[in-house]
Amino acid sequence: INAEYMGDHMLRAHQLCLEGYQILFHGRLSTVWSAPNYCYRCKNVASILEIDQDLTRNFNIFTEAPPEARRIPPEVSNLENKSRRKKKESNDENENLDANNIWI
Repeated sequence: INAEYMGDHMLRAHQLCLEGYQILFHGRLSTVWSAPNYCYRCKNVASILEIDQDLTRNFNIFTEAPPEARRIPPEVSNLENKSRRKKKESNDENENLDANNIWI
């Protein structure tokens, strides 16, 4: 994006928009939100902003994946299992400490 255009428009994220995006201040500020149905309770849609070579903005709207299409990728599942094992090991070690964190 060229420097001249950067002065005309600002894009921000991480502000919940129920419609997936919001345009404010006569088109000078846009907000995108990319988490559909945030926290599984907001019932919002999400968007991704595309800017073409002519600097035309297009918001692509999408909804959450249906429950039957959701899955935890194996690499994330493996990380969760490792984290649980470490937590259990830490808890087992802490069982040998008294109230003052002194080994008994």
